[in-house]
Amino acid sequence: MKHCRLSLFSLLLLLSLVVSGSAADSTAVLRDGDIVFHRSLSNLSQAISLVTGSEITHMGLIFIRDGKPWVIEAGGTVRYSTYEEFIARGAEQKFVVKRLASADSILTRAKIDSMRVAADRFVGRNYDGQFNWSDDQLYCSELVWKIYHAVGIDLGTLRKLKEYKFDHPIVKEQLRRRYGDNVPLEEPVIAPSDIFDLPTLTIVTQR
Repeated sequence: MKHCRLSLFSLLLLLSLVVSGSAADSTAVLRDGDIVFHRSLSNLSQAISLVTGSEITHMGLIFIRDGKPWVIEAGGTVRYSTYEEFIARGAEQKFVVKRLASADSILTRAKIDSMRVAADRFVGRNYDGQFNWSDDQLYCSELVWKIYHAVGIDLGTLRKLKEYKFDHPIVKEQLRRRYGDNVPLEEPVIAPSDIFDLPTLTIVTQR
């Protein structure tokens, strides 16, 4: 009987360690090249949501550094933020992390290293609030798309600015402030929701 009680205690202790470990280390599932999405709290977020019809308005690319996940993102500038910092800046701290379904075979160590080099090249550049397709300034989805493109992987097909919705008064005001009467309707664009909705991505974790 004593042996049975001891075995039951050992089992419960083991289960508690497993549960507490998974809660304390919820980032363990993350890998280099994962993409994290959320609804930003920035002033531009509402307009992006209205234009795209999606709650997803911001995104970043995850790299593991010294065993911890960091996110390269285009905010005020292109910069690295800790994973926790990125999550904390989302609405209600909700987020979704996605990964290429074929990541195990496609994202080799050599490609990840090349993606890191491409990402570092963009660090410090200003955020592109006019959504031009140049490398001088970048917005969030453009940044992630171009880092993947550097290793021959396209995260979706580029669209033209004119393909999005511009009928809401808030959107019209944003367009007027940014472009005046010269909206670049033919400009290549990729929105966070365009990448989020790709069938080639699978969910890794979310809240």
